[in-house]
Amino acid sequence: MNGQRVETRRNLLPREYEALKAQSDPSRVPIYKKRRCFNWQNRYFQLDVFESPRKGLVLLEAYLESKQFQNQLLPPWWKLTEVTDDKSYSMYEMAFIDGVLTKN
Repeated sequence: MNGQRVETRRNLLPREYEALKAQSDPSRVPIYKKRRCFNWQNRYFQLDVFESPRKGLVLLEAYLESKQFQNQLLPPWWKLTEVTDDKSYSMYEMAFIDGVLTKN
């Protein structure tokens, strides 16, 4: 929206979940990860450590107002590579069965 990403979330009722689960794509596998959330310099971060299908992959999600200030707002002890626009890091792509075989 206006050049920015917009994400909406909502909780599903159990029957909605079951109905959607019945429509799941058989070419995809579940993604298992451990998420750690933390604040650093008044910024909220989510650190995801993947267990499957991309075991060992670690992604940091940061909520930043502007890319211009990105380097100043991220913890300086981390060496990061931005993958924001790399579709191969989307949950949808990582769940693809063929991707599991070539990326593990």
